[in-house]
This record gives sequence, structure tokens and C-alpha cells, in this order.
Amino acid sequence: MRREYQIASKKDSERLGQFLAQHGQALQPMVELIEQGRLAVEGLVRDLGRAALEAVLLVSAEQVAGPPHPGRAGGAIRRHGQQGGVVALGGQKVRVCKPRLRRRGGGQGAEVPIPAYAAMRTAAESPRTR
Repeated sequence: MRREYQIASKKDSERLGQFLAQHGQALQPMVELIEQGRLAVEGLVRDLGRAALEAVLLVSAEQVAGPPHPGRAGGAIRRHGQQGGVVALGGQKVRVCKPRLRRRGGGQGAEVPIPAYAAMRTAAESPRTR
């Protein structure tokens, strides 16, 4: 299969540059489209990053407390809902929803830390070095 290509010459590029310089408003829709696309991609990356962090927290909680057993009380360490937290991602602080774990019997000191959250918090609290 033969493909035909059209190659723009330097003269064509210069003419296009002159046209756009004289009619700058023709670029406005393209500039807006690029900006909206950039914002959409940034939002997607932020949401994917947060989802990945929360998945790591769930896996870490499962390593400590074992898999969840719907309808059963569980072992010595129980799941106790979720709470908000802040961790580091790409040098920025990100709000996440982390699982809570507590020892059976409750009381003072019953809260069980999630190792991955502790590591992420350490990174969030340490100053940026550059």
C-alpha cells in the first residue's frame, strides 16, 4: 500500500506564521482546547494517584488484619471504618481515605497503625530537599 504524504515547505510555514500573526484570534480556540486538555490530564493523573495510594493502604491494612470477613467479627485486629488522612505524592500533600484498624477490646492504645500509611506520612512530613 502506497501512502501519499504532503510535506510543508519552509515557505508554507512562514506564510502560516504570518497569517496567524495577523489573525491571532484564529489561535484562541486551539489555545483554549490545549489548556482544557492539560487540566483534564492533570485531574486524571491526580485522581489515579489518589486511587493508587488508597489501594496501597487497603493492601497494607489487609496484611496487618487479614482479609475482610463480611458479617463476621474478625480476629484480634478489627476493621473500624475509614478516616481521612494526608500523604505525600510527587512532592505534594494529597488527601486520602485510609482504613482504620483497632485491637479487639478497645480502650487506650487500641488503634493499630497501617505500615504503608506511616511510611507515606513520614514522606509527607519531611522537608523537600533540592
